[in-house]
Amino acid sequence: MDGKSQWNLSVRRRFFCWLYSGRTLRWLNRNFNTLPIGHRGEIEAQRYFLRKGFWVIARSYTEKTGEIDLIVSNGDAVIFVEVKTRSSDHAGLPVEAVDAQKQRHISQTARLFMLKNRLQNSAVQFDVLSILWTNPDQPPIIDHYENAFEATGEFQMM
Repeated sequence: MDGKSQWNLSVRRRFFCWLYSGRTLRWLNRNFNTLPIGHRGEIEAQRYFLRKGFWVIARSYTEKTGEIDLIVSNGDAVIFVEVKTRSSDHAGLPVEAVDAQKQRHISQTARLFMLKNRLQNSAVQFDVLSILWTNPDQPPIIDHYENAFEATGEFQMM
């Protein structure tokens, strides 16, 4: 990574550490159960990655090609995370909802993110975080699928 990109990651890391600490976290916890399940899942995914020592670079990153729920880094790679949250497994596991078309959209959006932030020489990984939240008063069941899929389309050329 070049100096400017490293600085941007550092600033974003400090911002998210501030955002999800103290008073902001207490407000989120108070209003947490009133949020839609998908939004609660994304917040829980952020907490999961922060507890694991990852830096949260962006949340709900949107481009014309699609959206990426969470972009994190462990210092070695930029990790694009698709978060799937369900209240039951009647329609299948959450991870099963990440089909080939969704993978293509994530890959294209990730490519644009890498180009805009001049991170073309960085390692890239695509993960899926499956959250099964059967009881809102209990902690969810989180399954982290590392390297869940390979990049598709033009991204392979980078």
